[in-house]
Amino acid sequence: MTHTRPEKNDLPLSPVQQGMYFHHLHKKNRVYVEQMLCDVNGPIEVELVDRCLSKLVEAHECLRTVFVNDGLDGPRQVVLPYRQRPLRYRDLSGLPDPDGAFESHVAEDMERNFDLAVETSRCELVKLGPDRHAFLWSYSHLIADAWTGRLLQDQFCETYRSASERIEQTELPRVPYRLYLDWIERQDERKAGAYWTKYLEGHTCRAGAALPAPDVDVHKVTVTVEWGPSARELLGALARRHRSTVNHILLAAWGAYVLDHFQKAEAIFGCVVSGRMIRLGDVEKMGGLFVNTVPMRVRETDTVARTISQIRQHAILSSEFAYMSLSDIMAYGHTTPSSLLTVVNFSIDRVDLDHGQALSLPFHVRNIRFNEQAHYDAYLDVYITERDLKIAIHHDPRRHSFDAAVVQVALMRILEQFNVNVEASLGDVALRVMDSELPACGALDFGAPERRGPSSGTS
Repeated sequence: MTHTRPEKNDLPLSPVQQGMYFHHLHKKNRVYVEQMLCDVNGPIEVELVDRCLSKLVEAHECLRTVFVNDGLDGPRQVVLPYRQRPLRYRDLSGLPDPDGAFESHVAEDMERNFDLAVETSRCELVKLGPDRHAFLWSYSHLIADAWTGRLLQDQFCETYRSASERIEQTELPRVPYRLYLDWIERQDERKAGAYWTKYLEGHTCRAGAALPAPDVDVHKVTVTVEWGPSARELLGALARRHRSTVNHILLAAWGAYVLDHFQKAEAIFGCVVSGRMIRLGDVEKMGGLFVNTVPMRVRETDTVARTISQIRQHAILSSEFAYMSLSDIMAYGHTTPSSLLTVVNFSIDRVDLDHGQALSLPFHVRNIRFNEQAHYDAYLDVYITERDLKIAIHHDPRRHSFDAAVVQVALMRILEQFNVNVEASLGDVALRVMDSELPACGALDFGAPERRGPSSGTS
């Protein structure tokens, strides 16, 4: 379906875009620079790649959007008329280590900030050897999210397949991002505010103390934790038992871990949501920024069953109000985003394209991955497949300390406790696990403990 709206191309920013734009202007490091990259093995026509990318740029307004700020009415996003932008092509195949050179180039490209008034993305095809290439798309998070990236992947492959086989292709769907901006304008902010006020009412989580801005960028430390089929099977069994999803079960388990790790009686952590669970036609075909972070609240006095139920209900009820910026949401609880102890993002790594789709192409797309720079102090990327589970914890070492062995053992034992007694309080589960023998590790001082000790029942 093609949507048309012949209006001016000077548009407001969504609430989430406004927050990101503020950080872009005031942060010294390159926050919200994103990358999507993949390996391409097999014969590929550079000119055809360029033509297919041009079709995507023509169909999706977000790929032609820049951001301006005249200082009077605040920042605006401007959709530029379509114009073909040449694909950047780089040949590293003659170097002694083309793969290493490409990885160095990716890291250097990540450090290049965008002048948002001039450009918001750049595409590059890099030759690494005979019939071996890598594709790199760097973009500002203000114009797209991971959902958009996967949408563009699928549309590019279908467009390339049709062109290479001389098949007449139907026009790509054109669902402009401005329709989402219109939807936001129609929302009742008082209703959204009432929901977030009630959800955050009476919380005891204090905003964290701000650290002085460093003279140089602080590089986050990444701790990767992996579990095998047994943990994945237990997640699935618990999800079926509670008529929930594996994501909700893992959020409850992480909540129990956070309560003990930070020595809190109550915790609020962030959860990244798609922002597309709204009543807007063809929203799944729309390129642009919808993703947002919303607060998730857990208490040590709530039972396991109640915690999972509350997480499930909150995920459903809050989807209508997830368009608000995190700062505005937290303000309804008289706090700020700095009170979020961690932020959890459920990622989808598409190592290979869909099998059937890959077979229809003259080349294979492998190892699709996303790189990003966010400003949160502790950020989790969670990868759940049919067989296993992996969590990458990116954190500021000045604030946090996470040990992979401790997280691995503790989360597994928390899930096992969930399976044993769903009427146990979350605090009791955490204490039983943490009082058991865990791998030794160092820890930072996270402030005065607020835990009240073992308890039962609900608040």
